[in-house]
Amino acid sequence: MRHEKYMRLAIEQALKGQGETFTNPIVGAVIVKDNVVLGKGYHTHYGAAHAEVQAIDSLTSLEESIQATLYVTLEPCAHTGKTPPCVERIIAGGFKQVVIGQRDPNPIVAGRGVAFLQAAGIEVIENILRDEAYRINLIYNHFHETKLPYVTLKYTSSLDGKIAAKRGVRTNLSGSETWQDVQIEREKYQAILVGSETALVDNPSLTVRNPQGKQGLTRIIIDRSGRLTGKLMLFTDTSQPTWVFTENSNLKQRLTHQHVRLFFEELWTIEQILMVIAQEGIQSVFIEGGAKILHAFINGGYYQQLLIYLTPHLLGSAGVDAIDGAIVQQPNLKLISIEQLGTDFKLQWLPQEKGG
Repeated sequence: MRHEKYMRLAIEQALKGQGETFTNPIVGAVIVKDNVVLGKGYHTHYGAAHAEVQAIDSLTSLEESIQATLYVTLEPCAHTGKTPPCVERIIAGGFKQVVIGQRDPNPIVAGRGVAFLQAAGIEVIENILRDEAYRINLIYNHFHETKLPYVTLKYTSSLDGKIAAKRGVRTNLSGSETWQDVQIEREKYQAILVGSETALVDNPSLTVRNPQGKQGLTRIIIDRSGRLTGKLMLFTDTSQPTWVFTENSNLKQRLTHQHVRLFFEELWTIEQILMVIAQEGIQSVFIEGGAKILHAFINGGYYQQLLIYLTPHLLGSAGVDAIDGAIVQQPNLKLISIEQLGTDFKLQWLPQEKGG
């Protein structure tokens, strides 16, 4: 139980860095000797010292780390990146023991940190509160384990499952509280994706319009047939990069903006698109529709979270269904949370393995 107690403190530290460390994970560390917490630290932002180093630097004297135990939520790195290897500071500090929440799935770490510490004679204890440590870095873990981005599907609908009053008409269903919450959700991701129908009908800018916004989004549009025009907000607003996946090579003649990248193939599959996004270093994607895009991702099983904002409206048979097409295989979804936002409700679902 002692190890769990201090690992929970390390997890609390890690959470302080949430939203600040892209594309690094959030990590927390705690230094303990004789059941007394002597130092704490977390990874504050991308490029800053890692949690282990922050904790060591918080000590009042270098002698305090000698024969102490270091608790860290993620395996310490053994390579030089933006910062020197953490294992070197740990070894130099004279620690007798390192307790780890989870191994780092990033192939440049992936057990090397543990091996480095053990070779130096430091006892390493692994997988303490592993599930909790894993959950705080779901996006990072998924990306490095699957080589694909973590995908959240989001839509706002009426009570009868419609996302618009009729096809081709922009319909505002949600209240101000939901609008604000969507801005907060967008901020958690590196990219936001829509289909050409949403881009043409809603003409969105797909930015984070939130005073607390800390990072820009890469805007991605799937436009297979090449319907987009350069007059849309996605192209006239040059504040964020915009990517277009298309099967129409002529689109490049219309979209010549410097902030726009076109990805052309004669046939794009959803998996191929996600692979390209991952190869470009994007670890997470927030998908806001429309109906055909949601259908394609759900049918292919290419999502890790489903976020539905349910609004107090009834649009009837003329309305546009949230998902355009038959679901080939019914997903096994688990409801994680329900939250009321003004007159709307936010429902978070996670897909489960069959029988899970």
